[in-house]
Amino acid sequence: MKYVVLLIIVAVAFFFMRNANNSKVAIKNNDQDNAEEELGDLLFTIINVSRHLNIDANEALARANNKFVSRFHSMEKEVATSQKGLENTSLEELEKIWSKIKNNE
Repeated sequence: MKYVVLLIIVAVAFFFMRNANNSKVAIKNNDQDNAEEELGDLLFTIINVSRHLNIDANEALARANNKFVSRFHSMEKEVATSQKGLENTSLEELEKIWSKIKNNE
């Protein structure tokens, strides 16, 4: 059974990479309709993988959203101590703060 799941994951990973590339091309060409279609395919692929792994995709997404919100609030607090504000903090600095918060979890 483990080998079947592994084979499915490898096949889905290949499909995912192909669709990710197609999405990149659609975005580069400003083809909104095709980009939306390719993104839908990517989302479908991810949900299908979660199904094969017996993972509730809705629960996984909810956990990821909660983790993001928690990290973002922590980042806001960190930036507030510098009295610069988010809008005056460079993307590089924000990335460093984000990584620090993530590593401290």
